[in-house]
Amino acid sequence: MEDNQMVEVSYQGQFAVLYMNAGENRFNLPFIRAMNRALDDIEAHHEVTAVITTSRGKFYGNGLDLAWISKQSEPVKAQFGKENGLLLARMLTFPLPTVAAINGHAFAAGAIFALAHDYRVMRTKQGWLSLNEIFIDRIIAPGWMDILTYKITDSRVLREAVLFGKRFTAEECIKYDIIDICVPQETLLSSAKALLRNKLGENFKFKRSTLGDMKIELYRNAYNLLRTTTSKL
Repeated sequence: MEDNQMVEVSYQGQFAVLYMNAGENRFNLPFIRAMNRALDDIEAHHEVTAVITTSRGKFYGNGLDLAWISKQSEPVKAQFGKENGLLLARMLTFPLPTVAAINGHAFAAGAIFALAHDYRVMRTKQGWLSLNEIFIDRIIAPGWMDILTYKITDSRVLREAVLFGKRFTAEECIKYDIIDICVPQETLLSSAKALLRNKLGENFKFKRSTLGDMKIELYRNAYNLLRTTTSKL
């Protein structure tokens, strides 16, 4: 797939809907850079007041692209680890309200990317959210782990998620306050927009610099670690 086809943005009134089109949406350098270009474009559209990320098909995001990583030189792996952390830090502190519209499976890095959003809407009856690093012999890196402790506030749920790789259905994610709502696939995007309006008001608009700075302070430890620590691959 061409890099410029991996990610597309649809501008729908006040909303920017970012579609991840790279199949299972596994994280590799071309995908990360395509995501950053899309986010750059969104920031250049001053009429946009919120961002929704989603995908089509079976996966929202299926973690790191381990097959791609295994073929890279050590310098490329190091660059990937750096840019991966920077993308997550950017999403965590993006200067607009953000919603992950989880259309399918969200595993490992894909799940943590979804958790980096302000809100989450998940498709009901199909798809899991899972931190399955324990099954692939990988340790969740500093910064990434901090996001989990910010976003999964019940320590018992965090234990099952991180240590034992539990697969959560949308209905379980609601029960454990991991997501905000679960809805049928056909109303996923409209529900994400409605959620923002219900939470923030019909014509919400925040000063971007203030919102971004507030997020940095709220998530300061994760933000600093993600920007300065290269995860081991």
